Amino acid sequence: MKEYLTLDHAELVPQYDLENPPKYVFYLPTCGVFKDSSTTTKLHAIFDASANSSSGTSLNDLLLTGPNLYPLLTTILVKFSLHRIAFSADINKMFRGIALQPQDRDLHRFLLHDDQGQIRDYRMKRLTFGVKPSPFLATKVLHHLAEFNKDTHPLASHSILTSFYVDDFLLGASTLQEADKIRQELCRLLKSARMILRKWQSNDLSFLETIPEDLRELADLHLPSPLSASKTLGIHWDVSKDNFYVSVPFVNDDLPVTKREIASISAKVFDIMGFYSPATVPSKILLQELWKLNLSWDDPEIKFPKNGSSGFQHYQLSLLIRFHGDLYYRMFRLVTSFFTAFQMPLLPPMMLWCILELRTKMKLYQSHL
Repeated sequence: MKEYLTLDHAELVPQYDLENPPKYVFYLPTCGVFKDSSTTTKLHAIFDASANSSSGTSLNDLLLTGPNLYPLLTTILVKFSLHRIAFSADINKMFRGIALQPQDRDLHRFLLHDDQGQIRDYRMKRLTFGVKPSPFLATKVLHHLAEFNKDTHPLASHSILTSFYVDDFLLGASTLQEADKIRQELCRLLKSARMILRKWQSNDLSFLETIPEDLRELADLHLPSPLSASKTLGIHWDVSKDNFYVSVPFVNDDLPVTKREIASISAKVFDIMGFYSPATVPSKILLQELWKLNLSWDDPEIKFPKNGSSGFQHYQLSLLIRFHGDLYYRMFRLVTSFFTAFQMPLLPPMMLWCILELRTKMKLYQSHL
């Protein structure tokens, strides 16, 4: 939290404002969250704007989210996958780079011990992570920057409008020269707004070598997989093999399989592209069958419906499959095998991405099974 004060992102509430508070004041509960997988900031400060005050109302209850300005995640990821050279980055402290209006800062107060151990009143001077409209406001500022500079920075402007999801940036290029041109123009434009792109990742080492070490996701460009894997919009990307994969939740074979465990594992699999639908859909169908049995969440004596136990085992094993190269052809084989294994007459509509030309051109087809 001292970093907030050092960088002037928060301030001590003046004594005058404590003795003569404005009409509206709100104190945000704070806590720290440790994220060991982060390569930059391990400990994050969290402001809980959804916590109810003594009146029973939270700050987020009184605020609007704002319109959705984000491109579809699937659109960004598909575009990202089409290029020979793919790269990703994010904006360093994006929310904290945008100032709060002075009249709104008292709605973002918090308590913190000072160096003498005394509890003092502070307030945020920048957008606060956890407050409902913050993502919209940050994205709106970014879009305004792009629109205002579209004539002088056309590549950067287009990239901001089509390839950013809040602070995450994903794009690609056909050549190293094109990729470097996009990066340099985008960095210049964002730097004019005091925003820095960091945590750069790419499937091309030559591209990464042009970026300073302190701005890369990993300083060592020759780390073997899985150390070279990163997370991109919730999906794991192994840059050394240039493939996406789904993180498999740990399953303790010594514990009984309960309805709670199946529901928990199913919820932990984030698959926005639908790559693993043949594995995730059967788990949801299995969970529906368990609900019909009126089982409690932790009933250790589950008697699975027909094919239920083997279905759960197939589900766990299928999550270990990593798709790359001939991914789109493998999908057809997987769908066929799951039809047979689970004896299902049909599956819900899913996206099956077919590679028609393995070199440069790709066409997308949607198939309803």
